[in-house]
Amino acid sequence: MAKARPSITKRLREKTLMEKRQRKQERKADRVTDRDDVVVNVDGDPDLAGIVPGPQKPAWIDFVPEDERPGYDD
Repeated sequence: MAKARPSITKRLREKTLMEKRQRKQERKADRVTDRDDVVVNVDGDPDLAGIVPGPQKPAWIDFVPEDERPGYDD
């Protein structure tokens, strides 16, 4: 039986490694673009509904009559 020459098997092995590296780079690029497109979904968690990032109005402001409230905007 004739065996393949070492140079041919080496070329095939290198070719598969290059293809694997290429696929890995494509997956990495996809992850980077997907990471930028991620939107936080809080619709499923009722505890987080209505919470807005940033400064919040004080909890006691709802119990103060509107004419006595300091300048907090809703």
